[in-house]
Amino acid sequence: MTAALRSCAAARLLPLLLLVAVGVVLSRGTPWLGEPSWTVIRIAGSVIVLGPVLAGLAAMDAARWNEEHLTATLRSLPRSAVARWPVVLANAVVGIGVLLVVQAAGYVANLAVGVGYVASPGSALLLVLGACAVLLGSAAVGALVGLLWGSVLAAPLAAAGLYGLALLALSLDFPSLFAIMGGAGGMVGLRAGTTAFVTLVGFHVLLTAAVLAAYALRDGVVRRRPAALLLAAAAGGAVAVTTWTVVADPEQVVVDDRPVAWVCAGDQPRVCLPRESPRQLDWLAAEMHDLAEPLAAAGATVPGTYRLEVPGHDRDLAEGSFAPLDTGRLTRPEGEPEDVAAYLSTPAPCAAYSDPAGPPPAVVHETRELLRIWLLVRAGLADPADFREAWFGPWIAAPVAEQEPWVRTTYEQLRSCDLDRLAPPVLAER
Repeated sequence: MTAALRSCAAARLLPLLLLVAVGVVLSRGTPWLGEPSWTVIRIAGSVIVLGPVLAGLAAMDAARWNEEHLTATLRSLPRSAVARWPVVLANAVVGIGVLLVVQAAGYVANLAVGVGYVASPGSALLLVLGACAVLLGSAAVGALVGLLWGSVLAAPLAAAGLYGLALLALSLDFPSLFAIMGGAGGMVGLRAGTTAFVTLVGFHVLLTAAVLAAYALRDGVVRRRPAALLLAAAAGGAVAVTTWTVVADPEQVVVDDRPVAWVCAGDQPRVCLPRESPRQLDWLAAEMHDLAEPLAAAGATVPGTYRLEVPGHDRDLAEGSFAPLDTGRLTRPEGEPEDVAAYLSTPAPCAAYSDPAGPPPAVVHETRELLRIWLLVRAGLADPADFREAWFGPWIAAPVAEQEPWVRTTYEQLRSCDLDRLAPPVLAER
């Protein structure tokens, strides 16, 4: 096996595999840096491209061994039935090694920016095992293509076919057995679905067993009946798992209902972020304090604590909450003051904001947006002249003393979720 590891196509083209894995992970920047759980699933998701490349390499090796004189030589060996198993296993081991190296590099990168806490080690383990299983199955698919078609075209056929199969499953909204999904946003409050990943691992183990049995049946000169039985059982099991997956459609990423570990900083207001994603905490706490000062000066009661909204967890109406549109904004060292002003203009997580019946009236959005702009103007981050043509232009340019009564009243209405009484300042003046 050692010789096979050194001579397999994946080992010979190791730099290519590393380049593919790193390229996929970095293809959309590094918003995952600063949240280890997100890093794990982002790297695991690279198998959607890394798997087909590995399949092509395995097919290349398998096709090379399909020449008649080599097949005859293999069949003369005492262990002819397993002589070509390294074609599958060696390429899979190298591919899995590449994935694990990139995972380790991702964790080290998070340590380098000061974040090492992983919210759910069990979830991370499922993601890594699932990705490794996909690579094992991908190598098996490639080896099977090379076994059935001993041509130089076997490699591109295996790679393109497997990649197309994964994309087709995603486009048809079928559960993909050759992809790890969920790396587009943060993993705070989420975890890997146990059922989905146990199923995924089981499918690829059965698929690989079927391919190894096909090799044993093709090359072996004795004990062909056990190989045929194994092939039938493993292939039937893989088909059954696939059918169940399509019917049950288990989610790869589910809500994690366990308590969230929080880290908090600052005061007036205090800001709390999950322990697994704290990179922006100090900047955010300082910025929230500074931008909240005009509200306090106007007599508005700013919530004592602002906490990040976490999927599946109830929000405390006595606290402010915030949910960035782009989760990656919280994994950067510093964010944007415009975002902080938006957080402060939402002092309570009112149920109406997420009502399944539909969004709240337009006046609610307009009110919060006006508060956000007012905060930016008061902080010197926006010029009232820029809003001269807006419907609230005269009000935003008015003296602060004329603005504060509306700010004070409106902020209390937002804090108490008394949204029906909201009114723009121009209407309030009438």
